[in-house]
Amino acid sequence: MRRRFVTAVVVGMCAATFLASPAAADADGPVVETANGPVVGVVDGGIEVFRGIPYAAAPVGDLRYEAPQPVGNWTQPRDATEFGPACMQTPDDLENDPSTEVSEDCLTVNVWTPKADEGSRPVFVWIHGGGFSWGTAAHALYEGRNLAERGDMVVVSLQYRLGSFGWLDLSEAGGSASSANNGLLDMTAALKWVQENAAAFGGDPDNVTVAGESAGAIALGSLLTTEAAPELFDRAILQSGSPGLVMTEDVAGGLAEEFLSKAGASSVDDLRAMTAEELLSAQLSFEQDSEFADVGFHPVIDGVVLDQGSTVAIRDGLKSTVPVLIGTTRDESRYWLLYYDYLDRLPLSYARPWLDSISGGRSEEINDAFLVDRPDLNSGQLMMATATSSAFTMPAIRFSEALSSTGSPVWMYQFTLPSNQLDGRMGSPHAMELPFMFGNLGAEPALLDPSDNVAEYEQLAADMQDAWIAFARTGDPSTEALGTWPQYEQTARKTMMFDLDRGVVSDPFSIERTVWEDVPFDGVTPPLLESNPLTAADTEVTIPVVLAVIGPVWTTVIIVGALALIAGVVTLVLWLVRRRRRRREAQVPPMTQGD
Repeated sequence: MRRRFVTAVVVGMCAATFLASPAAADADGPVVETANGPVVGVVDGGIEVFRGIPYAAAPVGDLRYEAPQPVGNWTQPRDATEFGPACMQTPDDLENDPSTEVSEDCLTVNVWTPKADEGSRPVFVWIHGGGFSWGTAAHALYEGRNLAERGDMVVVSLQYRLGSFGWLDLSEAGGSASSANNGLLDMTAALKWVQENAAAFGGDPDNVTVAGESAGAIALGSLLTTEAAPELFDRAILQSGSPGLVMTEDVAGGLAEEFLSKAGASSVDDLRAMTAEELLSAQLSFEQDSEFADVGFHPVIDGVVLDQGSTVAIRDGLKSTVPVLIGTTRDESRYWLLYYDYLDRLPLSYARPWLDSISGGRSEEINDAFLVDRPDLNSGQLMMATATSSAFTMPAIRFSEALSSTGSPVWMYQFTLPSNQLDGRMGSPHAMELPFMFGNLGAEPALLDPSDNVAEYEQLAADMQDAWIAFARTGDPSTEALGTWPQYEQTARKTMMFDLDRGVVSDPFSIERTVWEDVPFDGVTPPLLESNPLTAADTEVTIPVVLAVIGPVWTTVIIVGALALIAGVVTLVLWLVRRRRRRREAQVPPMTQGD
């Protein structure tokens, strides 16, 4: 599974037309009458599975860059035995299975249920990650059968438009005012589908939990502050995502203008006249040669779908009534060792200019503070620890603080079990909790070899699944095995630690909170960097301020530091990815035309 914030060149695309009309279905499979028509699934290990069900019309032709529209009805049973195609992205982004079909006609959901009856089971909805530019609900990690069986609940996964297809602000180019957040509107449409159809699959529409990881968690943090949230879901689980990381309209507009230029277009109509491959090629050009490339695609404060970032919205008085479970892995940033295995061996001098620029020359103090808690870190690992803290841990803490200060129920966790791959150098990286949470221990061999410690891994998976299931059922993740899991509040800051040993600890992030005390992690788009930690070891990092800060009034020094902090983390990863992509371009085969 790739975790990158940019996409690469198109190396082929498969046409996907199966959603155009209902296909022949297996008459022996389970049949469910949805609001749009009957679907026929399969039985897998006693669980009824329905895949590739459309929740919105195909966003093609005049519907490209528009909000999702209702899907048409059908009367004949529709085959729901296979996953639908992934949303538009390059096959390089699907390297676990490059043969995966990709298509604009991708707005589908998948359902796992113990029995499509009148069971009124809890409903668990999953939003996949992928930097808003790649990913698919069909990934083996997200197979919902084990979770549905263990929890006796209905599990749903959804797909949403990615990259420029779902997150491009075309309001100044003849597009709709909400075009910058079409991906977010896709998620909303899928959740409305769940409300309309949960009962038909044996689920309770009044007991819906939505969970997301990485970009899925960022999007879910934004959805929490919309007016529709209380009507769409009852609880939220945010895993390894900076809640509310959003763009301002000015930056989104500049990004769109640059994209139009790269595409040789001047209006949304010009973009609609292009093929999907041409649009992805324009996106590649944008990513290779644009000052906005490091910003990437994110939800946008457009005044239509989103009014402000989620953390700031709560601080400014919005009271969320949705219980939230939130957490991170201990070494999120070390995930990228899978692709750049030298990162943990970089000398500290590579990061010092960046750290000094964001902390007023406090890089030595920051390093010393982290080493108090983790004296075993070498210089490269220390740099990655600060990246994890600033981009993942602290935004989660600030979001939790904002929620708890309003009286909203929130629980926090940290996953610390180290990966047994790469000789343990990854620690507990980004996505490490997913095989355990879904009970699919063998689904991501790059992160975990489950044969290494079968019994203890299976017990950790069982305990973690049971906590997620308990939260989905009751709004409280406490279980018999884990004991009482106290809510997070700003005095004791109780946090559940998931490892081979589980237990609640008080304030495990005290070092991070002290180091970043004066930096407001309010979830704003990073500014543009003219240099980065890998190219500026001996030079000063320059940071033009291109954004207005969202939220409370902070001093100028703190504002610049906060923006630079987030920018440095993102830029480090993006620069490495672009360099790797350029090395691979020589191997790119010709493109194929999709329908």
